[in-house]
Amino acid sequence: MQWSAALANKRVLQVAIVGSLLLISAIGEWQLTSRSWSLMRRALLAQALGHDAAAAAMLANVLEETAPGGSVQSGEGQRYAERLIEHLEVAPGAQAFLIDRRGTVLAHPVAAFVGAGWGAMAVRSSRGTLALAAALAQREALRGWAVDPVTGQTRLIAAHWSPPLDAAVCVTQDPESVIKRTQALSAFFLRTTFLLWAGLLVAVWFIVGTLVDRYESRIAVLARSDSLTGLGNRRRLDEVMARAAALQKSGGRGLAAIAVDLDDFKPINDRFGHAVGDRALQALAEALARLAPGMAFRLGGDEFLILLAGASEAEAEVALQRVRSVFPLQVRCDDGGELAVEGSAGFAHVAGGESPASLLADADRALYLHKSVRKNRRRRAGDLVAAAPPALAMER
Repeated sequence: MQWSAALANKRVLQVAIVGSLLLISAIGEWQLTSRSWSLMRRALLAQALGHDAAAAAMLANVLEETAPGGSVQSGEGQRYAERLIEHLEVAPGAQAFLIDRRGTVLAHPVAAFVGAGWGAMAVRSSRGTLALAAALAQREALRGWAVDPVTGQTRLIAAHWSPPLDAAVCVTQDPESVIKRTQALSAFFLRTTFLLWAGLLVAVWFIVGTLVDRYESRIAVLARSDSLTGLGNRRRLDEVMARAAALQKSGGRGLAAIAVDLDDFKPINDRFGHAVGDRALQALAEALARLAPGMAFRLGGDEFLILLAGASEAEAEVALQRVRSVFPLQVRCDDGGELAVEGSAGFAHVAGGESPASLLADADRALYLHKSVRKNRRRRAGDLVAAAPPALAMER
């Protein structure tokens, strides 16, 4: 019972659904972020190596075309290469230098590094781990990871061997700068995803609330209305009656009830079928709803009632005549013909300030009195026709 009561609460249902989505999204976001961060880091590192390799190839081409004598082995060629490398702009956190086949630095942005022997620097690439001199001896382009002999830090390295120069142009880059860019992209991805999820959860919150409200409203309508005719049922009548009774006690103008039913309803069902009986009930309900919108009720079977709040006895009498005028009802039969259905109605009234406790019972008694009078009239009329001479009976 506690769980059913909790689930019936709109806020609890909203929190449960949104909380479940939030938990699922948090788990999925964590897995997605960890994978995306790893993928982005690999992609950016590969992209950085590609840019460094392109920069090394471009610098080698420039040196081949512009170095004095087309060589950097001479003192003049080395000085030219040093000036060019010093003013060369590469990626943030990257630097370029020139190295010969033995691993000796020929040109470097930091003059103190010129002449340093870096041939033993270990380079890890797709071909395995080799010393830089051994890798350059193969006269091929190189991309991988190397340990900086000065700082001891692992750096990205891209080398382009130039046969005309008999040297290699190398570009190294700190991977931390690439990782920082990855973190920036990851943070942007997280913020964007969070905003999307926040918007989605807000939308789900309101959608759930709206659906629950509509469901509750629909349930409330179904609980207070008759499924066949759409009129208010006895529960709805009790609610309206309670408000009308309270108004009566506070000095209302008066309260009237008109009880209505169909004549010989059971024989109609037995002879013509329940579908015809249902159509008769629906026809009466439509007529009563037109006469008293929102104040007509089906109490069960063929019993109906109209409640008139704030009505005088004279007004209730007029309303009663209008109800009786809807008969006979023309109801379509299954064979295509029409059936004239009669009905009876009676009313009761209490003046302002009087208790309506017996109002409905009084209306029922008035209804059955009217029905009895009408049956007696039909019976007497039938007896007169049967007792009259044949000629008189034919005239009648």
